[in-house]
Amino acid sequence: MGTTTIEARCNARPTRLAFILPKPDRDLMLNVISRATTLWGGIFNPIIILDDATRVARGVHYEMLPPQRYIERQDDILRSFDPDILVNYSDGPLPDALKHFQHRTYPAARLDRNPWGRQKMSYFVDVYPILDELWDREFKGNQSPRIKLRFLEKAASEASLFLAARYGLYPNDDTYDFLTKNFAAESFAYDAEFKASLKPGAFHSPLSLTGFHCITRRQHVHSHAFFLLRPEDPFDVMEYWNLRAAGVALLPFTLEDFREFENPIRDFGAASAYPINDTVTNMPTIIKAPSITDEEHEEVTKWIDSQGLVTQLSRMGWVPHSRRDMYGVGNELDVDPIRGFEGNAVSVLNDGYGKLQGPKPSFLTGQHHSQHWSMDMSFYAFGNSTASYRLPWLNAGCDALVGHRIGSNFEMDASHVSREGLVSQHDGDDGDVRLSPITSIDVVRSFLTGSGIQYLRSSSPGLALSRIVEMMGSLRNCEIFQNIAVRDLLEDLATGKCRLAGEVRGAVKKSLRHYKYYDQEPTPAQVSEKVNDLLGRAIDAKVFRIGLQFQCSRCKRHHWYAVTEFAENFNCKSCFAREVTPRLDTTDWYYASDGLFRSANKLDGNMTVLLALNFFEHMLDHDLRYAPSFEYKIDNNQNEMDFGIISATMFREVETIFGESKSGASLKADERAKLKTFGEKTGSYMCFCTLSEEFSDEDKNYFRELYEADVKIILLTKHLLEMDYFDLLKYKNDKHPGRSKTIPDWLMRLTIINNLGEDFAKQHHLWL
Repeated sequence: MGTTTIEARCNARPTRLAFILPKPDRDLMLNVISRATTLWGGIFNPIIILDDATRVARGVHYEMLPPQRYIERQDDILRSFDPDILVNYSDGPLPDALKHFQHRTYPAARLDRNPWGRQKMSYFVDVYPILDELWDREFKGNQSPRIKLRFLEKAASEASLFLAARYGLYPNDDTYDFLTKNFAAESFAYDAEFKASLKPGAFHSPLSLTGFHCITRRQHVHSHAFFLLRPEDPFDVMEYWNLRAAGVALLPFTLEDFREFENPIRDFGAASAYPINDTVTNMPTIIKAPSITDEEHEEVTKWIDSQGLVTQLSRMGWVPHSRRDMYGVGNELDVDPIRGFEGNAVSVLNDGYGKLQGPKPSFLTGQHHSQHWSMDMSFYAFGNSTASYRLPWLNAGCDALVGHRIGSNFEMDASHVSREGLVSQHDGDDGDVRLSPITSIDVVRSFLTGSGIQYLRSSSPGLALSRIVEMMGSLRNCEIFQNIAVRDLLEDLATGKCRLAGEVRGAVKKSLRHYKYYDQEPTPAQVSEKVNDLLGRAIDAKVFRIGLQFQCSRCKRHHWYAVTEFAENFNCKSCFAREVTPRLDTTDWYYASDGLFRSANKLDGNMTVLLALNFFEHMLDHDLRYAPSFEYKIDNNQNEMDFGIISATMFREVETIFGESKSGASLKADERAKLKTFGEKTGSYMCFCTLSEEFSDEDKNYFRELYEADVKIILLTKHLLEMDYFDLLKYKNDKHPGRSKTIPDWLMRLTIINNLGEDFAKQHHLWL
């Protein structure tokens, strides 16, 4: 591997926690809010209640539309926030719908540590180092500090679940005394006078202090919203907490006090009205919590309208959803990663090993070595086509691989995969990260392990494919196999035959009868140039070799000789007689294959695989890492997969594609069964490739069954596999892939329509 350079975009930030509550227990929820108040970044940590048996959900939308299962919505919330650690306040495991988070889940007791047996301390960075820095910067020797701190009395916070969630709650009285003494903090009463004079950003509360040094982007669809809730309903308060944690600017009120917010509603509405572009202006909405009825929702909205407080106000009958991933439709809620201390880091790796020095929180010193934080890393590898630092997300096997290869910790401190890259765990002021090589085969092996499948080894065809790509220099050079004349010639020469150079050139030229030069009819010179290019690249990669055919004067047999195998004399390959080389100007030149291409079946069916990988290389904008054919085992049944692809397009979740290739034959019954099982267990795209013009009717019926069983499929026929680079670009542009969430999703839709028919596509709501 040698020496390579790697660059990472780094972001030192609070560890993202998610608090998992078994039931809507009021005291337990106050405990969680208290814990979040004392943490750096605790305001961005979602709260999830598992048992919804007592949840009240009112509204016409719950009656007229099929509701999303409650636990599935909680899964969406967790996926949106992408927590590093899930803090479970229950003794039991997570529900099956959340099982992909189980390996990141730890009991609530792990939030504290007592390393010296004298006093408990927070395992994660708490707010006190921030307060120390704030005192030094803003309050020390300053009679008129710019920052004003106010807090709700502890008794008032404990008396109202909603107010605790809005302003924060410290677990002991000493902290309130500390704020009063050192920061001139003042208490306030949440009364009519306070509500009427409320101004955004007028002061910092205990909870907002936790967000110091944290930057989050506001929501696109619901950037500003009024929120109507019942203050003692745990589910209403949970929804309020999570919406604010997602970056929605909220002005909350209840049915009892909304009329007391007349001035704040007017100010908030004015602040919410800002231009998105020349023709669209953002306007606020009023979101109701689940327990609020439609009539109550309408009453509050009409009152705001009757008072003329907001120019244009829309109503939303349910809390915004996230991760619905509807085709062509944006999510109502998108949670962006917390930004803290950002920077770029460069490391020089020797054989893939090295160390990265990333940024670190400015307020931490060596004295805080027992408090932990996290760092996001997005890698850019230069000169290393095998390194794979983008891995599938929420897979226990991939997290285990990263934990072993990146950083030097374990359990809660282990590195893991995030939605957009990798995350390392740190403590104190140490921002160093140990790096070890991760290859695409490592990623595929670990992904399958996390999916309950045993990766065994690269198969014989897989080893042959790796050698072919090595001979060719890159996947790009495998484009020569798109030419049918080259493929036919390889098949003809596989047993050691040779062909006249003129015949070869004629066959290649004939195969280019539909060739276009930048979408224009080519001139004869341009066609000739294309023939020379194809044959030249094949010779450079030693797919073909140019030589002469000589006859031995003794045994009378003919043999082909490369130009390196003769000089003034040559040795007969049959009887080994030493012969004089004949005059070359009287001898015709011949092509022959060489190396892996010389013996029959040495390609091991890899021609279709090479063309499929070349296709994805272009379609995925060269963000492709792959594993060649491998053997695997499911439930003690051993099988083979032709290839695995890691699609790591920037700013997208990593997706996996596994492929089965055929030169033309239909799939067998046992192949269909094992491929369906593989697709169901992994949730990956299953790609089927053929060098035939189309799949058989039997295969098409099987593909329909797969899609209806929720197995994602991509179908590639000869037409797509033989497209050159510029035709693919034009094809991609004409079919508008940008309207799909991802390129694999677009390919699935496109190829299903093309191969299974528009009627099937319309039946399943598939369109471009």
